[in-house]
Amino acid sequence: MKKTYLAIIFSFALTLSCILSACSTYQSPSETESQTTETQSTDSISQQINNLKEQILELEQNNYITEIERNKEIARLETLITNLKKQESNEGSNTPPKQDSSSSNQEKPTPNTPKSEFVYTIENDEAIITGFIGNEENITIPSAIDGYTVTCISDEAFASSSIKSISLPSTITKIGWFAFKNCSNLKSITIPSSVMSIGYSAFAQTGTDFSIICAPDSFAAQYAESYGINYKPI
Repeated sequence: MKKTYLAIIFSFALTLSCILSACSTYQSPSETESQTTETQSTDSISQQINNLKEQILELEQNNYITEIERNKEIARLETLITNLKKQESNEGSNTPPKQDSSSSNQEKPTPNTPKSEFVYTIENDEAIITGFIGNEENITIPSAIDGYTVTCISDEAFASSSIKSISLPSTITKIGWFAFKNCSNLKSITIPSSVMSIGYSAFAQTGTDFSIICAPDSFAAQYAESYGINYKPI
């Protein structure tokens, strides 16, 4: 008789344990759908931005429309890209940060300095400059921030800023789209030979006296010659 009671109690305890375990791992459909929608939304915006960039590049090579029409359409596409980037940034700021310390896309400012402050993201243990929030007009980007090597200037990182001169470290390999667009006060930028990629309209609307300072046989020198930008040899 006692064995029967013990068997019943053991069976009940085992069933209760399984139910509690299932409850602890259960995720409601609404939570799953929310996470999926959020990921799809971010991916969708990134894809739209890439598609718009491709359209701009195609327009640049299109000889079947007038220059006025081409410039008007390019301006419209550039505005769309800017708006999508703002939307992408806003959605990213509403996403709760991951607890995993190895997360590589958290944007943060450098420690406060008397003159200048940079905003950057971390990708593959490398720093990507995404903005400048200081007041200094003549700035030098460091080769490393908080122990991370600085390798890239992102799209629109310094767009419409009031800087007058900027010097890039030899660790930089890429300058993004519109990185210095509409910097009307920018007189010069020193670009090292390590830079092998400069994005579309990186120096658009910088003024007629703007110059690129670089090595004569560098990628930056070839870029300057291709776009009719003044350059001074280092």
